[in-house]
Amino acid sequence: LKEAAPGHRTRCSEDDAVVAIEKTSSRLLLFQGVGKKRKVGFPLHLLNEHSDVELRYDLLDCHVSICSPEVPQLFQDNFDYLSRDDFIRGVLVHEEITGHQIHIHMIDKQYAARVSNLHSYESISKDVIQRWTYPLVPDTVLVDYTKTYAYLRGNVYLGSDVTLARECVLEEGVVVGRGTSIGATSTITNSVVGSNCRIGKNVSINGAFIWDDVVIEDDCVIQKSVICSQAKVKRGVTISNGCILSFNVVVGPDVTLPVSCKVTTKLQTTEENDFDFDDMPAAERISVTQADATAAE
Repeated sequence: LKEAAPGHRTRCSEDDAVVAIEKTSSRLLLFQGVGKKRKVGFPLHLLNEHSDVELRYDLLDCHVSICSPEVPQLFQDNFDYLSRDDFIRGVLVHEEITGHQIHIHMIDKQYAARVSNLHSYESISKDVIQRWTYPLVPDTVLVDYTKTYAYLRGNVYLGSDVTLARECVLEEGVVVGRGTSIGATSTITNSVVGSNCRIGKNVSINGAFIWDDVVIEDDCVIQKSVICSQAKVKRGVTISNGCILSFNVVVGPDVTLPVSCKVTTKLQTTEENDFDFDDMPAAERISVTQADATAAE
């Protein structure tokens, strides 16, 4: 576990938990997920049985576990253990019967975190770019020696064979992969652009994650979105916050995607939809229809 106060950017609601620890032995006594709950229950017998209980709500579960050889067998014998949380809950409930215990270790200066959703994906990526994870940073070659980056002022990283047109601006917190070209008067801020991408003229990209082989034509605006590999954004497209463009999607020209829109080439069935399309506002419905029609082409 790692100390991270509520509101810390690497924390997300699905990982929020109240933890009770026996202070002298670091033994875990309670691990209760909070989620959207406003109240949590605390077994009073823990206070009667242990004199040095520490109750914490400022810890981040890094999802790093060191297990004894008995753990795989416990998962095999208990079919209701579908996840790590189920396992922790089962061990704590049946601790007196089985004799198994869980102990925790808290880190202070080290870095550890897990990507489990888009929120943590963005937060951890920013930590890497801002070098909180050093030496695990883009300009340090640890695995793939074909991908090297030059580190510039303002936490800007440029891969090899990058083409930057005159008057394009790379503001702080930008990673540009090898073989990518960026057109004139385009501005990129706090974003990651993959390899072999083509960014046109007068494009504004802020807080976005653009994967490999993506084409973005002139006069586009992209805000805090994810664009997967081999997607194409045609001229004059505006992509609002929280949008996701899947692989090989083509959007535009002159389309505005609403907030948190998801566009894919896969045809969704009624059972797969998380919401009723008819419940959307008419303006958003038209925008999504245009995007999906273009993607299908």
